[in-house]
Amino acid sequence: MPEIFFIAILAILCLLIVARLAPIARSIARKWRIRRSGIDDITDGQEFEIYITHVLRKNGFKDIVTTPRTGDYGADVIAEKDGERYAIQCKLYSKSVGVKAVQEVFAAMLYYGCDAAAVATNSRFSKNAINLAESTGVQLWDRDVLVNMGKRA
Repeated sequence: MPEIFFIAILAILCLLIVARLAPIARSIARKWRIRRSGIDDITDGQEFEIYITHVLRKNGFKDIVTTPRTGDYGADVIAEKDGERYAIQCKLYSKSVGVKAVQEVFAAMLYYGCDAAAVATNSRFSKNAINLAESTGVQLWDRDVLVNMGKRA
């Protein structure tokens, strides 16, 4: 009888451990899937941010942090490379990214005390966004730039 009780307690403990570890395991599996995926496999904004942080890390960026989901002041990721801090806005779009993204990340660069700003997208940029980026110094990382960065990763 005590053996059955011990086995039952052990089984319950195992189930509790598995239940607590399952979400962590799913999160880790999701991150690995995104890292192995190409840009076309990304399905939502949060996945795109994870993809960007992976690409940044593999391209020599350090101290990479994501900002809060809300109230991010126009930047999704803050990272450092070669002594410069970058404010980066991530845009998973099916159409061209407009001037608003450039305005927001420029403001975020000032807010977060960064030296540089970039907008990263799986898509392209509108002509107005390109013009504003040229005059403000905001870097535009479109689909082609990210694919090349991903290849280096």
